[in-house]
Formats: sequence, structure tokens, C-alpha cells
Amino acid sequence: MENKPKPTPTRLATLWTQWGNQIALRVDQAANSLLHAEKLEMARKPYGAKLSSSRLSTPEDEIKKLIITAASLQDIWAFFLQRLNNGSALDFMCFSTLDEREESIEVGFLYADKEISLSKRGNPSISLLDTGNHLVQAYRRLDTTFSPSLKNLGLGIITQLPWFDLQSGQLNTDSFNLFSVPLIAGGQAIAMLTLGFREMDSFSQAKLSYVYGLRDQIAQLVWNLILKERMKSQSQVDGLTGLLSYSYFQSALERELHRAEQQTGSVTVMILDINHLQEINQTLGHQAGDDALCHLASTVRRLIRGLDTVARYGGDEVVVILPEISPKPAHEIARRFLEGLQVGLPEQLSSLSISIGHATYPDDAKTKDKLLKLSEQALHLAKFKGGKTGESSAIAFSEIDQLSDKTVIEVFASQVAKKYDNIHVPSVYQELVNHIDKKNNPGNGLKTDDLMLETITSLAGALEAKDRYTRGHSQAVANYAVALAHAVKMTPSEIEEIRAAAFLHDIGKIGIPEDILCKNGPLNEKEWEIMKQHPVIGAQQILYPVASLRSIIPAVEYHHENWDGSGHPHGLKGEKIPLGARIVSIVDAFHALTSERSYRKALPVAEARKILEAGAGSKWDPHLLGEFFKILTIASPKPAQTKPADSKPDMIIPVQLKIQAQP
Repeated sequence: MENKPKPTPTRLATLWTQWGNQIALRVDQAANSLLHAEKLEMARKPYGAKLSSSRLSTPEDEIKKLIITAASLQDIWAFFLQRLNNGSALDFMCFSTLDEREESIEVGFLYADKEISLSKRGNPSISLLDTGNHLVQAYRRLDTTFSPSLKNLGLGIITQLPWFDLQSGQLNTDSFNLFSVPLIAGGQAIAMLTLGFREMDSFSQAKLSYVYGLRDQIAQLVWNLILKERMKSQSQVDGLTGLLSYSYFQSALERELHRAEQQTGSVTVMILDINHLQEINQTLGHQAGDDALCHLASTVRRLIRGLDTVARYGGDEVVVILPEISPKPAHEIARRFLEGLQVGLPEQLSSLSISIGHATYPDDAKTKDKLLKLSEQALHLAKFKGGKTGESSAIAFSEIDQLSDKTVIEVFASQVAKKYDNIHVPSVYQELVNHIDKKNNPGNGLKTDDLMLETITSLAGALEAKDRYTRGHSQAVANYAVALAHAVKMTPSEIEEIRAAAFLHDIGKIGIPEDILCKNGPLNEKEWEIMKQHPVIGAQQILYPVASLRSIIPAVEYHHENWDGSGHPHGLKGEKIPLGARIVSIVDAFHALTSERSYRKALPVAEARKILEAGAGSKWDPHLLGEFFKILTIASPKPAQTKPADSKPDMIIPVQLKIQAQP
């Protein structure tokens, strides 16, 4: 057997040194673990009545004060410094935060027999790679950590202590009981309070117990403040108002909802909007409009808690996230905002008013998108309510059932009119649709006829506000359509559907750009292609979401189909075109021909009739056209004139009245 070479003395010495170091390290770790456990047990040891004089205020009392007043990490530090340096002297304390982006710990505040100003010397920063540092160990442990020496804090901290001798590079005092208490949010330590005591007595133990009682309750508050300060440093702040950005608001809301879900808590979203801001800009100038928005922002900032988040939501809107606020307290907060708006209001803005809408998780909604939709809906209801009086108003989503059906429907119609101009409106529109459908459900025992007529009238009114041509056009087409429906002996229920369809046949024009809709002249080919989309927009995007209006969709969607199949949007032919659509097509064309347009004068009835006759069998159903000609004489609109009291009414039937079945 070949003999292996014997290790040289140098190699034996090296191995022996390595083994000795490993043994020494394990002994040291075991000793530190025992000491750590002993000190923690001492700090957590309960005390009897004889130490009642050394106890601090209850955490429940203090946390309420802190949440209301804290607006920055400086406030958190001042809070602890005041309370922990009361009674007996506090030897050492520092407050640090974790910057996971830089993989470092930032020490923001330091106290050693007195508060140390770090702004002059620079804030100590400790790399997470420095595993021998006491703070790094505490952050990694996610639990209270003990150290017997100030040296374990690292040179970045100890060189700023008054006990550090610059000449010798040594600490004049080193025997300390250090306890680092991490604040945990989202499963990670986001900040830490480190306390140091030369001697452990009842007062020092009471202070540790006080911090233990508060750490879990203030962790989320501290995390919010950290994020706010980061956003400011990263320019995620609105330049005009100083509020946080819309993107920051979205991420903050997700975090709050997650926290509320985990802790079975609540979150209220409150949106505040300046009424008539455009008018302020036009009459007083854009600077006045900016002043109004800044005044609203400062009012909200002044009245919210440190736990709350306020951000810019839109052109004239501010949004607030209110953790742990249920619907009832939200009413009181909204009232405070309305009253606070008047404080310090510039003279030129003395008539400034706002609208507030709010909804609460989980009472009103259980998802972020739904919560925002309902808050927006409540805001629009508040704006409608306040718009009539010129006063500020606030409405919670839960109050919608207390409002009149007419109010809800009018707001619904206004949102339809804005649907294609504002990215936030479609969601609000859908929620109002749901409310109307709920009211229109025959199973709920409500009288639905008046409500449906209110819905239809309000929708038509929204279109007329956008397109001056439709003013009176919808009413006239409905009158003609009802007369023709009677002539072909449709049932009473069918006639009512024809009435509604004719009244809303052009509702899709709400989705057509105004420069095309109100063009002073004929449309070019490209514009005409856009205009041809209005039947589908009206049927599928506006009427279809309202379940109670779906029965009139065929008449609306196909009223521009031609008898020979050359129409749009689907090229239907002959009797495949629904009867209601064929009726609306004829009467719509007749009234269009006999009405004045921006690019031509109204045609005489006789000339319009010739045009219709020429299109019989190609554009229009020849049989229906013949029936229309029979009733045309008595169904044509009469010029406005004063009539004797006993005269018979015209054949024209207002859409608001019901048609009775003829015998």
C-alpha cells in the first residue's frame, strides 16, 4: 500500500486554527442565544401592582391620538420620544426604516442622552450584507432582538454618539442592554425602534412593554408614511396641489383593501369634486380655478388622519382612502370636509361648493373596481343634487335608495350623455343601470310604467342636449310611429314598444363626435361611416345594459335597414327586418325630409311623399308605406295655434301619454 505523505506542521497548525475558530464561534452563538433569551424573558416578565407607578398610558388610548395626528415619520419619532423619555431618563433610542430597493437600513432618528441632529452629519446607512450588525439581524429575524453592546450597531451609528472618543476611536461606555423591536407590515419588517438601557429596571421594562403593545397597531400607519415620503422623493406628487398621484392612489387602495380583508376591517373611499370648475375658469380665470383646487387639497390634508391617504383623482377631483372607517363615521368625515372648505376661503371663491360621494368596503362592495364605481356613482348623484341648489352636498352609496327615482334616472341619462367623453363614466353608468333595472323588476311590487317613461324621456333629453336637430324630432317620430302601428293593428303592448323605440331610435348618436353630429353641411364618406354606427351604439351599448329596455332593441338597431337589403348595419332584407324597425324607418325618413337641416330647408309634404314613393320596394316596405300615406293627412304635425276650449285634440299623441286599444 502506498504511504500518503504526512501533513506538514504548517498544515496541521492551519487545520487546528480553523477547528478552534469554528468551536469558538459555536460557543459564542450559544452564549448569545442564551443571553438573548434571558434578556427577552426579563423584558417580557410581567410585573405586579407594586410597579403600577412605572406603567405608561394604555396603547389603546395612545394609538388613537397617533393615528389622528401623525403626518410624517418625524411625528412617529416625536411621539415615542416624548412618551419613552418620561419619568426616568432614556439612555438610547433610534428609529430606522428598511429600504429594500437599496438593500440597506436607513437610520432616520437617533437619541443618546439627548436627541442627535442627523441632518448635519448625514443619516447612517447600513448594508443588509453586514450580517454582524445588530439592526440587520433584527430585520432578518422579524422578531425582537437583543444585543449586549453598542458596538454591534456599527460605526455609522456609534461615531455619532456623544460617548464616542474621536481621538481613541473607542466608546467611553459599552455595557448596554439593546432591544430592537421590528414593525411588520405585509410580512416584512418595514421599520424598527431600538431602545438601549444601561440598567434594566421596572421603568425600562415598562417602556419595552409599551412598545410591544403598540408595534402591531402602528405598523400599517408607519408603512403608509414611509410610502408617502418615498413618493414625494420620486416625484409621484401632483405639481399643482402637492397631493399624491393617481397611480399611487391605486396601489395604496390595493394595499388597504388587502389589509382590511386579512384583518376583517373596513375601508371607505371618498371622492370630492369641485362644482362648476369650468365656469370658474371661464369667468374668473384659470388661476382662480387652480386656487380652488389647491384650497380643496389643503382642506382635506388638514382634516385627515396620518393613517389616511389623499391623492389627485381627476381634473377637479380629490380622493381619500379612509382605513377603518365604516359608513356611519364616513358621514361625519364628509360633513367636516364640507364645513372645513369655508375656512380660509379666498374672497373671489366665496361661492365655491363641492360634491362628495363615498362607498365602503365590505358594506357596499368587496372589490377595488366595484368600490370605485360605487363611489363615483354616489359622487354624480351628489353633484346632481347640489347642482340644482348651488350648494355643497355629500351622498353615500348606501343612500341611493332614499333618493327619488326621478333623480336617479336623470343622473343616469346625464351619464349616458357623458359616457363617450370620460373614461370613468361607463362604470358609473352601469351601476345606475343596475339600480333602474332593480326598480323596474315587476316582481318587486312597484309601479313601473311611470318609471320606464321617466327613463325613456330622460335618455331622449340627454341626446337633445347634444344634438339640436333631435329636439322635437324624437317626439314627432314617436307620434307618427304610434299612428302607423295602430293602422296595421298592432297590439297595445306592441304599440308601447314602438312608441319607446321610435322615441329612442337615435339614442346612439350620443356616441357620435359632436363635430360630425352638428356639422354645418353634408357629411363626407369617412364621417358618414362613423355616423352609420349610431344604431348599433344605441342598441348594444346604451339600451342593452338596461334589461327592461331590451325588447325595443330590434327596432332601434335595424331602423336603417333597407327593404332590398342595401341598408346598414347588417344588410337585412324584406320581412327579415323586424316590423318595428320598418315602421321607424319610414316615419324617421319622412320627418327628416320635412324638417329643416343645417344644409337645406325643410321639404314640403308633397315633395317628401314623392321621395318616399320612389323608394317603395327598395328602401321601404311598400305595404307599410301605403298604410302611412293613408294616415299622413291626419297624422301630420299641425302648426302651433290657439284653439277653442271645446275643440277636439289633434291626432298627434304625446309620448308621455298611454295609447288605449282601439275598439
